[in-house]
Amino acid sequence: MPSVESGNKMVARVAILLFLASAKGIWWIMEQPRGSLLEAHPLIQYVFRRIRTWRQHIKMGDYAADTEKATWLYSSALPRKELFIYVYFQV
Repeated sequence: MPSVESGNKMVARVAILLFLASAKGIWWIMEQPRGSLLEAHPLIQYVFRRIRTWRQHIKMGDYAADTEKATWLYSSALPRKELFIYVYFQV
């Protein structure tokens, strides 16, 4: 299926960028809609097992967006300890 192949390529590119940024010591943050399945993708699980990653749920409406839109934020750094939950995936 072309859409699945395209999605897998996008996830692979994101995983590579996250590894590169982390290797360079660059703090990154990735946003995904609350219902996204990206977190379950094997490549992203591989990244999360190797790079300490923090996760926080927000609502875009709390930040002046037109809609509430539930959102996950993933980050390689912990800007405020009380905001992020450490994400770790078992092998």
